[in-house]
Amino acid sequence: MPELPEVEMVARHLRSLIGGRTILKAQLLRPGLAPENSPRQFAAALRQVTVDEVGRRGKHILIHLSGARTLIVHLRMTGRFFYLDTQAANPKHTHALFWLDNQMKLAFQDQRHFGMMLVTKTAKLGQVKPLNKLAPEPFSEAFT
Repeated sequence: MPELPEVEMVARHLRSLIGGRTILKAQLLRPGLAPENSPRQFAAALRQVTVDEVGRRGKHILIHLSGARTLIVHLRMTGRFFYLDTQAANPKHTHALFWLDNQMKLAFQDQRHFGMMLVTKTAKLGQVKPLNKLAPEPFSEAFT
């Protein structure tokens, strides 16, 4: 399972690759990846949105989007992102796809099916079940 430093590195790398980019469309290939969002809701919430910022809260990657929404991603044991040309074949065990405005796509692969995604309103992040019980971040002002 990726530990906090690895999750931080994934978030930073995603920030450099997709920060400021527009997600043209998204597809949830395995509904169990985002059990609180149907494939239709997932696709609708992530259509034509801009990636404003990519951050992290605990081991959750937070992809803040235009329209005051956030995509929460937990890699769990085997979740990985692939940044590919839109014409490239999808890796085996791809469970979500995001087509970007630069002729690239982001594929989420998870061999063991433990990963998790959730699209939520950014204003409600503090109330979302995976995040609401986390301790303060060690380098935040809330940590004393």
